[in-house]
Amino acid sequence: DWLDLYQLHWPERRTNFFGQLGYQHQEESFTPLEETLEVLDEQVRAGKIRHIGLSNETPGGTMTFLRLAEERGWPRAVSIQNPYNLLNRSFEVGLAEIAIREQCGLLAYSPMAFGMLSGKYADGARPANAR
Repeated sequence: DWLDLYQLHWPERRTNFFGQLGYQHQEESFTPLEETLEVLDEQVRAGKIRHIGLSNETPGGTMTFLRLAEERGWPRAVSIQNPYNLLNRSFEVGLAEIAIREQCGLLAYSPMAFGMLSGKYADGARPANAR
């Protein structure tokens, strides 16, 4: 009858998803974050969603969602699902501080770095039926 956690999977706006150097901002058209949060607020108030979360979000985007929720009395993001493992620790650069200070928990994905940490791709191996 309800969703415990509704996550916004990818930001619709252009951003530096994969931590590449040389990010260049480009103006664009996308659904305003206010509109998205307002609809989610309606669903929370209707009892259809209990909590909202973010996924693949940046520090700037996370803080914008949290600020809007605070200003408008909308539901706060309770989690952020971003990659985090021994090979990809980019979460620690900006999002870890936000997650701790704003009590927005990490749901780490790809803890085995898409299989690289399991050793199945060691020495250039390409196992059958692997991605």
